[in-house]
Amino acid sequence: MVTRPRRNLTPAQTGTGYNLHSLTKRAVVSGARVGANLMLTKLKASIEDIETWGRSRCQDAWIAMTGAGPGSRLSLSFLRKALMFEQRCKEVGGHSAAVRRQLRAGEEYEPAPTQALSPGTQLVREWNGRVYRVSVTAHGFEMDGQSYSSLSAIAKRITGAEWSGPRFFGLNRRKP
Repeated sequence: MVTRPRRNLTPAQTGTGYNLHSLTKRAVVSGARVGANLMLTKLKASIEDIETWGRSRCQDAWIAMTGAGPGSRLSLSFLRKALMFEQRCKEVGGHSAAVRRQLRAGEEYEPAPTQALSPGTQLVREWNGRVYRVSVTAHGFEMDGQSYSSLSAIAKRITGAEWSGPRFFGLNRRKP
């Protein structure tokens, strides 16, 4: 007997990284009501199988999928997630209709416009009780008499960790 997932089942609760309810809803909306539960059962089983694969098996599957070997720095977790996504695309469908139209039309992705900083602009950030002042120069940035090529380099100098410089200084914020 195949049970339907609860309506509020989260990806974390399924353990698969996918919300099975949304997949069921998508399958029903697309007219594939008959066999939707069977399809989801098959998908869940294949995803659970991928979660048990070791590095060499993931690499072999990656090569079969892309025709090239994965980079040496790709983690096992990333390889598994990419393979699970590909499996989901095969079973349920891939990108939204808008993205597919854009890809067929050959339109290029246009990133959001960046905020241009003109020389002379002062950026101020408080970190661990100290106030840091950064000046924008014609050739980069300056802080405490030292020149830097990027805000990320300054953020790393201040925090000791990898940060997005523009985010660290509040130039771009996450959307709510």
